[in-house]
Amino acid sequence: MRLTGFIALCCALFLALVMSAVPVPAAPGDTRSIDPDAVTSIEIHKFEQPVVAGTVANGLPRDTSGLTPVPGATYTAKRVPGIDLTTNSGQQAAAELTLRQVAERTAGAPEAATAVTDDNGRATLSGLGVGLYYVQETVIPAGYAGASPFVVALPLTHPQRGDEWLTTVYVYPKTARVGVDLEVVDQDAVKIGDTVRWISRSGIPLRSSITGYRVDQIIHPQLSLTGGTGNETSSVRVTIEAGGEVQVQAQMRFASFVRQVADTPSLTANVDYRTSYSASTRTLQVLFLEPGLRKLEQAIAGSPGARVRIEYDTTVWGEGALLNEAVLYPSRYALDTGSGVRDGASTKWGPLSVTVMQRDDPSRPVAGAIFELYATPQDAFARRNPITINGVSRWATDDQGRLVINGLRFSEFVNGLDRESSDPLFRDYWVVPVSLPDGWSWVDQQPLGGTVNSELEYQTLVYLAEQKPDDPDTGELGRTGLVFGWIPIPWIFDWFGGSSDGSSSGVSSPMNPGEQPGNQPETPAGIQQDALTDRSGLASTGAQVIGLVMFGLVLMIAGAFLVLGRKRRNEEMVEP
Repeated sequence: MRLTGFIALCCALFLALVMSAVPVPAAPGDTRSIDPDAVTSIEIHKFEQPVVAGTVANGLPRDTSGLTPVPGATYTAKRVPGIDLTTNSGQQAAAELTLRQVAERTAGAPEAATAVTDDNGRATLSGLGVGLYYVQETVIPAGYAGASPFVVALPLTHPQRGDEWLTTVYVYPKTARVGVDLEVVDQDAVKIGDTVRWISRSGIPLRSSITGYRVDQIIHPQLSLTGGTGNETSSVRVTIEAGGEVQVQAQMRFASFVRQVADTPSLTANVDYRTSYSASTRTLQVLFLEPGLRKLEQAIAGSPGARVRIEYDTTVWGEGALLNEAVLYPSRYALDTGSGVRDGASTKWGPLSVTVMQRDDPSRPVAGAIFELYATPQDAFARRNPITINGVSRWATDDQGRLVINGLRFSEFVNGLDRESSDPLFRDYWVVPVSLPDGWSWVDQQPLGGTVNSELEYQTLVYLAEQKPDDPDTGELGRTGLVFGWIPIPWIFDWFGGSSDGSSSGVSSPMNPGEQPGNQPETPAGIQQDALTDRSGLASTGAQVIGLVMFGLVLMIAGAFLVLGRKRRNEEMVEP
């Protein structure tokens, strides 16, 4: 085989396809047939890295059926300066180069060609000449780890006909697809101050060498890590979990593979990875160190669906759609260029409102009504476990008869998904009336259930109240009658000199001190007792009649005034 062809084949196969940095080997050969003016090109076909490796490429077109193309990747070719493949010395110099040395030599070199893969994953680096070319993926589509740089010698010896040259070389760089998913778990969170959990799962590049790996968690300003200031990363948990689909298949068919999948490497903080938090950018970072990168390689080799799981808790301090993001940088290139792939998840919070108005006149609000809030109807009807927000467990209506309870999780948006009212995770909030100001009573004091589904256009629950009468049984006039009626009737008759039964005889005078019953004073001589008794009876009866008549007139006049007064007050209450 010609030396030039051997060099080109080694570079194309081992660097482009195996994607490892190996030195270019040398071998003797004849270079007289290389046309120094030949026009060459590199035909790139970019696909996702399959779980099972395919056949080794040899510079010729190959069957790519079943592979997933990767559009939008930009490739750039630079000619390595100082290497002349038409000479033996140039070929020997190329054989002694490593990929790192090639990268250093081409750092300041001009671009020879640039192309972007189309929807079929195809791109052509055309218009090239004879030489050694360093090909690099300069733009990596989101969600991919990107291919390692590779070297191609042009032209390439034909793999089947050794006396011919390939001026167009077909290469098939594979790209490991990686992504990140962020999950929010807020089903148990009810009010501001509660805890919301976040779980990110990020893919591991299906590659034998992982050059870098970092996952950032961007925290919303209305959320704070539960570790507290200076200790924010204490609640962060980092593990490697096996791919679920691969594990299910393994359990069905390969018992030995199940053990391999289940036995994912364990990770140790500050040995395999390091966590940090920046308050200015509100970013939690998990950076994998060298031992951790090797464990990622081990995990993806044993379970192609393995992922990095990062779990952390936050405390809710405000309302709105609180969005967190997870950003994955799956390679050194991604870290250096800041080209990460991201995903986001939200927890949503808002208020609930209550209004109290007069039953017969809705335009008249009732201020000072007190309410409590409960998370379940069972608690509401049992009056147990009221919700407390920032130390407040009771709320009062203002002068407009309204109160707003802020800081409640949305009813129909749970764990990052919209829920129907029939969903077990759908949450109603239950308002319970506690008391009204003096003079008012509830029309209906039963708990009411409401939903929280907006930060601005929130639901308002309506309660009705009515003014109490002065006395539930007799009303105002009845109470006035009691004011006069408390005077004992016998006292009235005694005051007028009569008896309670209406008779005029037998009225006894009070006894003197020391006087015994039956020892009455003697009647003066010449005066009959009966005569005295009859005259005094006539006088007493006349006084009684006059007094009773006058007392009746007073009652009638007072009653008339009271009736008129009550009528006037009722008319005033009806006026708007």
